[in-house]
Amino acid sequence: MKEAEIAIFWDYENCPVPSGVSGHEIVNRIRTLAHEFGSIKVLKAYTQLSDQAIHSSRSAILRSELQSSGVSITDCPHNNYKNVADQMIIVDMLAFAMDNPSGSILTPTIMLISGDRDFAYAMSVLRLRRYNVVVVGPSTIHASLRAQASIFFEW
Repeated sequence: MKEAEIAIFWDYENCPVPSGVSGHEIVNRIRTLAHEFGSIKVLKAYTQLSDQAIHSSRSAILRSELQSSGVSITDCPHNNYKNVADQMIIVDMLAFAMDNPSGSILTPTIMLISGDRDFAYAMSVLRLRRYNVVVVGPSTIHASLRAQASIFFEW
């Protein structure tokens, strides 16, 4: 029997791994939460991999732990342009939605890990089309994003 599927889109620039937590540990927490909604089909983190971050030992260890735990890290070079990661996340969420239509018995779930209110409209459109929308964000998340979530969990 087929299981419902979930896609996870992680705005790493907005919700980085908390200090003192390993990449393995945070992915295990995300995985445990996501499995409540189905089988994980996509697990992507979006960030700019600057030269400084690439060569920092903490950053290199975290990237290695995240990648070995199944996270696809998407480099989002800003090149003096704001919202690069946000736009990439929105496009990938909508591509997932197009490839996985709602309305079937097994409604797909889209999980966003972010506190950025720029995602509110995209999330509201997905909810209007009957997708389960899970938002994981900081306690200070903007009300406009939190209101679009089917379910909200604190980061």
